[in-house]
Amino acid sequence: MIVENSVFIMQGLDAKDHDCILTADEMEAYILKVGFLPLFAGDVPGFSVEEHSSSDAWWTGDEETDPWEWRGTITRKGNVVYGKFFDGKAGFISKEWLPIFASYRRDGYDFDSRQGDELTSHRQDKIMSLFMEENEGNELFSPEIKEQAGFSKGGEKGYEGTLTGLEMMNYLVLKDFKQRLNKKGKEYAWHLAVLCTPEHIYGRDLVASAYTIDPKECLERIVTRVNEYAPDAEEDDILRLVFLSEDKPKTKKKALPYPQNVFKTINKETDPFSWNQDQIDGLYVALGQLRPKLQRVARMKYVEGLTTEAIGQKMTRA
Repeated sequence: MIVENSVFIMQGLDAKDHDCILTADEMEAYILKVGFLPLFAGDVPGFSVEEHSSSDAWWTGDEETDPWEWRGTITRKGNVVYGKFFDGKAGFISKEWLPIFASYRRDGYDFDSRQGDELTSHRQDKIMSLFMEENEGNELFSPEIKEQAGFSKGGEKGYEGTLTGLEMMNYLVLKDFKQRLNKKGKEYAWHLAVLCTPEHIYGRDLVASAYTIDPKECLERIVTRVNEYAPDAEEDDILRLVFLSEDKPKTKKKALPYPQNVFKTINKETDPFSWNQDQIDGLYVALGQLRPKLQRVARMKYVEGLTTEAIGQKMTRA
């Protein structure tokens, strides 16, 4: 998301642009071509679903044109998995590239062998116990995992972080987004993430097929692939995107406070702390003239510090 002429917009294309991807099938084809793709724009320019789709199509609820709705449309076909794979943020990985990611991210360990070498946390163990051995075929809603693994009120803390870590290591993926069923078998409420192991979808032989390749070589392949589609990206930005958290460069940028984060978004070349009071007052006037929906999005992003994915969830439920 960026600011142009004091208007907050997604970093996408005009729907009339011949490069704009307009349907889920077209986006799936592009993801399969690239091999993997974050959902939202980040520090690697041009490397996201957001930047290849229509900026006006998001969060309309139209399954045909809304990229937010494409998450389920694409993943349920089985050629691509979805999850928090990129710096703890959401995106897609194709069936072809999943073994390369799994080799790097897992360092050659299936979860049970990692557990046997005492390289897992008890929180990870509690979640993965729902998907191992006799439970290996489980497909569970995220709230079900939270409850059954003992992270509900009064239980274990750190559910979201633990789950994200398991997704980053490709031990869990999102297979679909579905509504729950009531006692009469009818769907209700909003769509929830359905998680399972990638082995459940593709089988262990495929998921572990790149274990024989050195994890460092797998990382090099991933970085090279990003470079092919984002040749202007900085190396550190690419590494932050694809590294596991413990491998990230230590120079990660600190988040700016509000309203300096807005100033930086408007003009990346200007010192965000150099704006005078007249400029700040002018910004507040401009923000007040935005449509109520855009004002709400701007507040959630820049004041509350929510991720774009979290904003999408809130806008969907509104």
